[in-house]
Amino acid sequence: MPAPSNLPAPSENSLKIAMVMDAYDDSRNGVVISTRRFAHFLRERGHEVYFLTTGKSEPPYKISLPPFYVPFVRKTMQRLKTPMAWPVAEQMLPVLETVDIVHVHFPFWLGRTAINYARRLGKPTVATFHIQAENMLFNAHIHAQWAISLFYRILLNKIYNAVDLVVCPTPFSQQELLHYGLTSPSVVISNGTPPEYRPMEVDRPDKWRDHFLLLTVGRLAEEKMHRTIIEAIARSRYAARIQLVILGEGPLRETLEEAGAALPNPPLIEVLPPEALIPYYNMADLYVHAAEIEIEGMSALEAISCGLPLLASDSPRSNPRFLTLDERFRFANGDAAHLSERLDYWIERPEALRAQRQKYLRLSRQYSIDRSVEQLERAYRQLAGAAAPVG
Repeated sequence: MPAPSNLPAPSENSLKIAMVMDAYDDSRNGVVISTRRFAHFLRERGHEVYFLTTGKSEPPYKISLPPFYVPFVRKTMQRLKTPMAWPVAEQMLPVLETVDIVHVHFPFWLGRTAINYARRLGKPTVATFHIQAENMLFNAHIHAQWAISLFYRILLNKIYNAVDLVVCPTPFSQQELLHYGLTSPSVVISNGTPPEYRPMEVDRPDKWRDHFLLLTVGRLAEEKMHRTIIEAIARSRYAARIQLVILGEGPLRETLEEAGAALPNPPLIEVLPPEALIPYYNMADLYVHAAEIEIEGMSALEAISCGLPLLASDSPRSNPRFLTLDERFRFANGDAAHLSERLDYWIERPEALRAQRQKYLRLSRQYSIDRSVEQLERAYRQLAGAAAPVG
């Protein structure tokens, strides 16, 4: 992955940053999308960014490590395209020895090994809290609170309390880690949204011209609660007018197709690259985020950055509820009847719904990726010994 030739040449003020993450090549994984975006914008600022990861090796900026899968969750990992990386010292150390900052993005064996090597080398370490314990446990059908608490203790001991700085995408996620025992310094830095996510004129397909277009984007997994959305549409007085569009992939695709087949308008389920989502954000009437577990909600940020109103679950484990304007845009977690009432409310008030678009757009401006990159760069410089403060 050679650095593009049109980027600024590194200067004596440039930083060398190692991004450590198990997956890279799946462009639809939220952690991957976010980290690659940050790398792009950091390079635009003249920094050198290296990846220790899996997938196709493209030296010197992307070093590929052997992938592996945990036996008892192998099928789930393969369906979600989330391999783990085998930490090979001979490949890792030549990179880690030359960088100024080591930034871990997945809290697994590779990340822990990179932290250990960085400590020996005297390199500052950062870890971003991308993945809640519930994300991993719920996919393995483990919901007990004692298991969640135990898993957080392990993550904190091995990763988050072992680094110099923890990056939390939201105040909500920062409080989660503090609740479970975070002692390392932490800073809130949103994943942010790039400038291309903005309002634009988009023509709807003729087949949807008279429909109420409901959009949701994300991995097709249990915790995303897509079935709640489908059930809510089935309960709606306006079911015949609603067209649901689900953009994402994952292990529940066939299940959702079967559930949606009973609707008057079966949902469109598609897999698209990130840039192809923008027209859908601009043609939809309402974005619905039903997830029970969500550390920030990048797709919700992208939606409101295009001026699309957001309707979100009030789950205490999910952040997008904090992005809604008021209670009319929130529904009880997992409650299809309540979600159906909210849908009917807004379908009956099209002018009022359109009037919310500018309010959501104004709200989104505090989440620009430029602002997030500036905050991350400041944090890096403080750790590397510069005088600029974090925050």
